[in-house]
Amino acid sequence: MDKDLIVRNLKKDDFCAIYKIRVELAKERAFVLYHKIPKKREYIKTFKRMLVKAKSRNAIYLVAEINKKVVGLCGVERALGDVKNHIGYLFIWISRNYRGMGLGTKLMKTMLKLAKKYFKIIRLDVAVANKIAIKLYSQLGFRKEGLLKKEYFINGKYYDAVVMSYYFRNT
Repeated sequence: MDKDLIVRNLKKDDFCAIYKIRVELAKERAFVLYHKIPKKREYIKTFKRMLVKAKSRNAIYLVAEINKKVVGLCGVERALGDVKNHIGYLFIWISRNYRGMGLGTKLMKTMLKLAKKYFKIIRLDVAVANKIAIKLYSQLGFRKEGLLKKEYFINGKYYDAVVMSYYFRNT
């Protein structure tokens, strides 16, 4: 698998593949922030904002590519407000057919190496029910820091979320 996997920065040509993953996750009703399927025209604006954020170093976006096909995205976006400039918020999307192959681990390890140049802390929240993700984050050095009650509302049910943070050394 590793020889076929490329982790690289997001680029303009990735729009269709990223949009496809976004729609797939929404249809799956996965533990992601948005279940509404955006119109392609609307999502182009979001995608362009991502590219601008990356260029201005307010975000880092990496894609996982296998055999020239984009199958995952990992992003860290700078927190809003100058007093939180040192914090990046992380998300990760892996296409359903490519989960369980180590892509998430590879994306996250690469992201952490890059993010330490720009951030002191990487933070995320994850549904308590998403045991696989929590295990991955813990193995990579993220620490549980708190609980957000009823943070997600999915398919008519509330889910609590755990806040997890990764502290770079010397912070």
